[in-house]
Amino acid sequence: RCVRIVNETADVKSFTFVADPPVKFNYLPGQFVTLDLEINGESVLRSYSISSAPSRPNTLEITVKCVAATAEQPAGLVSNWLHDNLKLGSQIKLSAPMGKFTCAPKPPAKLLLLSAGSGITPMMSMARWLADTAADTDIIFFHSARSPQEIIFRQELELMSARLPNFHLAISMTQTVSGSAWAGFTGRLAEPMLRCIAPDFLERSVYVCGSEGFMQASKSLLETLSFPMQNYAQESFGAAPKPKPPADSPAQS
Repeated sequence: RCVRIVNETADVKSFTFVADPPVKFNYLPGQFVTLDLEINGESVLRSYSISSAPSRPNTLEITVKCVAATAEQPAGLVSNWLHDNLKLGSQIKLSAPMGKFTCAPKPPAKLLLLSAGSGITPMMSMARWLADTAADTDIIFFHSARSPQEIIFRQELELMSARLPNFHLAISMTQTVSGSAWAGFTGRLAEPMLRCIAPDFLERSVYVCGSEGFMQASKSLLETLSFPMQNYAQESFGAAPKPKPPADSPAQS
């Protein structure tokens, strides 16, 4: 059951759910759930990374970007339906959490999180969990957005960076408008920016989530710089459908 809706940006909303009847949610930071919805009379399954942290088990949050139609792809059916139709009190079915993209249960001593756009959601789950549990992990969190107005979770990330001595935030704009007040990084992630943000990146475990282009570019960059790829993990994020969850795993929410 939906108990909270937050407008993160102009086209991104976070939806918070409680289980009905009440139970605590059990998942690992970075995992996803599959929504089972009825849209236009048809059953539609779509997976979304969980953006909340398992250290706050009474609720579960997903963060969804409204997807406009382009020449390459149609509008996001489920994402747009959620934005337009999901209200406080609405009930939906969720699968059991799934996925292996996680730094739990034993996070490494040094982490480098690389995200772009709505790929920030599993990273936020990990960052919130690490902060809540006071994990002895040094975190560098890099996020790429098109403009300052499109930075999801900006206020919370900046607060974490200010409060936590082991949390270091770097954000880069890829489409800054001339004359804007943005004073941070600009452009796409490349070797000079990486070495500035994380001089010790070779010693870190790296997690990457974003568009296919962002993930491929990040992986290629690290491979070129002789990064030990056994310490690399990425999460597919986009329109590609995930496998249907087992029939015995749905939970009413």
